[in-house]
Amino acid sequence: MTWLTLVADLRGRTVYSVTEGMVWGFRPQADDLAANDFARRLYGYRSLLARKAERAGDGSVRLRTKAWSFYLDATTGEPITELLNPYTQAMVSCPPLSGPASTVTYGGAAPTATAPELTSRRIGDHVWLGVDRVSRFKPSDTTWFKLEADFTTYVVQAADFARTGADHLPSTWSHSLTAEWQTWMRMHGQPGHILFNGAGATLLGAQAIDPGLRRAVDRFYPGGLAEVLAWR
Repeated sequence: MTWLTLVADLRGRTVYSVTEGMVWGFRPQADDLAANDFARRLYGYRSLLARKAERAGDGSVRLRTKAWSFYLDATTGEPITELLNPYTQAMVSCPPLSGPASTVTYGGAAPTATAPELTSRRIGDHVWLGVDRVSRFKPSDTTWFKLEADFTTYVVQAADFARTGADHLPSTWSHSLTAEWQTWMRMHGQPGHILFNGAGATLLGAQAIDPGLRRAVDRFYPGGLAEVLAWR
């Protein structure tokens, strides 16, 4: 249940998780490679996830999730839908991502998902909880398998973590993901990789969402937040 209390509230309140950071491109090291060609800031990213947990009598937890993700201009931080690829000099499309709300069940007699395993360590007055995922998959828009490694480390107050029966653990986190070039960059097979490097926090209430992020949701997905606010 620990992961569920990090990302949701077992009392049924909707929890909003915001992650924001920068995506870097890396070329393989070489003796004649300049530093700014080795590592290059490509674009930013920002995601918003709304999660609502519901306990059931059999001890299971039903988790409803709605998500939005945006790519950002590396300088201004504004959402973008296309990007001049600095490696190929081609203009490529990078639209925001969202979809219907999903629901999965953890625990109980008929779970549909398994909560991720957590590593933990205490440093001073904080506990650090890590989730490590390495995936191999084939998206519907590719003819090849993709590999990515996704790491999130949640930081909570040790006093909060020690409380028994907590329904929600307030946290902040760091996020990193490494993978091949994104499909829309049109660079499959070219040497190098990307690195997502970001940080985030949970918000207990839609009113705490940054106005710029709310505007992006309303612009690209009108009514999306209204749908979440109507969850019962």
